[in-house]
Parts: sequence; C-alpha cells; structure tokens
Amino acid sequence: MRSSRLGEEERDRRIARLSVYEVSPTRHVNASPDLSALAATPLLCAVLCKLHEVHGTRLPRFRQQLHARTVDMMLGLRDADREVPEPLPGLDIEQRRAVLQGPDHMGLRY
Repeated sequence: MRSSRLGEEERDRRIARLSVYEVSPTRHVNASPDLSALAATPLLCAVLCKLHEVHGTRLPRFRQQLHARTVDMMLGLRDADREVPEPLPGLDIEQRRAVLQGPDHMGLRY
C-alpha cells in the first residue's frame, strides 16, 4: 500500500512539473519574435521544449544557438544534470564532439 501512495505522489509531482513546462515556454515564445520563428517548425519547437525542461528560461534566440545547445545537451549535459553516469568519462563537450567527428578531427591518422 505504501508503494502505491509513493507512486501516486511521484505521478502528481511529475504532472505539476509538466504543467509548468507547458505554460512557461509558450509565454517565452509568444514574447520573442526570434523564438516564435524557431518554434514554427515542429521539430525545432520540440527541441525548444526539451531545452526549456533541461535549462529553464535560458532559451536560444537564433537557430545556430539552438543547434549548438541541442548538440551539447545530446553530448551529455542533460545526463549530467540527471546524474546519469558518463559514457565518456573525463571528456569535455569539445572532446566528445571530436570523438564523434572521427579520427581526422582528433589528430589521428590510420
């Protein structure tokens, strides 16, 4: 019975958190012509929503910033915020980018 109650509390907490995430990004997008232009594309709108969930109100205003922050989030910042173990421990974002770009970007030749 206790685990059921904890499950309900967790569900209610998540619903409350998601309700905030639903309203806040919309307010930011409506207040910024730059964000409105980015949010016009469904995929970029979804990315903005995820970035808002991860980083709060610090949303990028331009497409290049959006792409850079999305790559950073996908390279581990999101996992670090969630305390997920690093797949590439000890590497910063630039080093992770180099690994993904291949040996030519790491100064290695085969």
